[in-house]
Amino acid sequence: MTENDRSRRRFLREAGLVAFGVLAVASARRAEAATGGRGLFADQFLEDGHVVNIPAGHYDRARKLFIEEESGRPMVAQSQQMTGSWTYSDTTRCTNMFYPNNGAPTCSAYDSDQDSHPDGFKPGE
Repeated sequence: MTENDRSRRRFLREAGLVAFGVLAVASARRAEAATGGRGLFADQFLEDGHVVNIPAGHYDRARKLFIEEESGRPMVAQSQQMTGSWTYSDTTRCTNMFYPNNGAPTCSAYDSDQDSHPDGFKPGE
């Protein structure tokens, strides 16, 4: 090996070590930032939010109100305390029935429907 080849290999080895050191320091800083609360995106979801305690009760279908068990009065939520909840349901039904020669009905096509219901109650329940 000539002196020129040795110096070139030494330069490439040292340049590789420097690049490795820079990447190691950068990844260490990123890992350190992620372990603290400020580096997490999900930190806002880890904090305690506004908690609303709903008393025990039942839903009166005739009056369409939530009735408290202790007082027997309807519970009325104030707008700053509670928001309504929506329930989503998927309904899947067979649209094309296939009857092979053995007589066992088999569904060959399905249709699905998504519906949303305010406050978790389906219409007609």
